[in-house]
Amino acid sequence: MNLITADHLSNELEAQFSSAQSIKIITGYLTLSAAEFLLNSISDETTVQLIVRARPQDLISGATDIDAIKLLFKNGVRCHIHRTLHAKLYVIDNKYGFIGSANFTSNGLKLSGYGNFELSTKTKLTDKDNGLIREVFNDSIMVTKRVIETLEGFVSSSSATPELDSSTKGWWNELIAPEASYTCDRLYISDLPWVNLEQDLSSLDESSENFLHDVDVFGLEVDKNGNARALNFQKSKIYQFLTRELSSKENKELYFGELTSKVHDLLVDEPMPYRSDIKQLVFNLLIYCKVFSMGILTIDTPSYSTRIKLANRI
Repeated sequence: MNLITADHLSNELEAQFSSAQSIKIITGYLTLSAAEFLLNSISDETTVQLIVRARPQDLISGATDIDAIKLLFKNGVRCHIHRTLHAKLYVIDNKYGFIGSANFTSNGLKLSGYGNFELSTKTKLTDKDNGLIREVFNDSIMVTKRVIETLEGFVSSSSATPELDSSTKGWWNELIAPEASYTCDRLYISDLPWVNLEQDLSSLDESSENFLHDVDVFGLEVDKNGNARALNFQKSKIYQFLTRELSSKENKELYFGELTSKVHDLLVDEPMPYRSDIKQLVFNLLIYCKVFSMGILTIDTPSYSTRIKLANRI
C-alpha cells in the first residue's frame, strides 16, 4: 500500500527522525505538541529546517502556535515563515519525502485524541525536487528573535477574531519584511501584481481574486475615491528582483520586451501561463512601479517602447 494514514505517518516519522542526519519540514500549520514530538524524536546531531505559513489569521486562531515556533527556535531548529505556503512535506536526508495532506500538528499527525483523517505517501526525491525545496526555503523569511518578538506582540495586541481587519493590514511589511532579502532565481505568477491600476479603481470589485491577491502580497488599499497605495510593494520579491536587474545593467534600464522575457524565463509555474498573460502581468508591474516606487524608478516610452529605469541615472 502506497498511502499512509495519519497515525501510521506519525509512527513512520518518529522512526525516521531518530536516525536522520537532516530533516526539512514544510507545513501550513504548526502546533506545540508537534514541535515537542519533533524534539523528542531527533538526536543532538540532527539538523532541522522548518517552514510554516504563519499568517495573521493562523496566529490569532491558534492554527499556528507562536509557542511552537519559539520552542523550535530556542532548540536550534532553523525556522522560516512563508506568506502563501500550503504544502505539507517531510524530507529525510534529502533522499525521500512524505507528502500529503497532514500538517505538522496534533490533529494532522494524530498525536492525541481523534485527529484528522489524512493521507500521505512516501516518495524518492530527485535533484530537481531538492532544488525546488531549496528555492522554497530561499523564498521564505528566516525567523529571528526580532521576528518572534514582533509576532508575539501582534498576537497579544490583536482582537480574538481571526478575520483580517484594519489592524492586520500591512502585517507582513510591518512585522516580517525587514528580515526579507530575496535571492532566489525563480518567480511565480503569484509574485506579480494581478490588478491593473490603470482601470477605474473606484469601481474595482474588492472581493475579486485579483484584488485579494494584491491585498495579500502587496498590501494594496483603494479608498472610495479610487486612490491606491501598496504598503508592501517595495519589500516584495518582484520589486527586489526588478531593482537588482536594473542595477546590474550598465545603463540601469530595461525595455518592456526584455523585462517580459526575463520574467518568462524565471517562471516555474506549471502549466506555464500564456505569454500574453505574462505581458499583462508585467504591464501591471510597470504601473505599480510608476505609482508606488516613490520616484526610485521611472517609466517612459522613448521610440514607441516602454522603458523602466532607475531614476538616479537620468
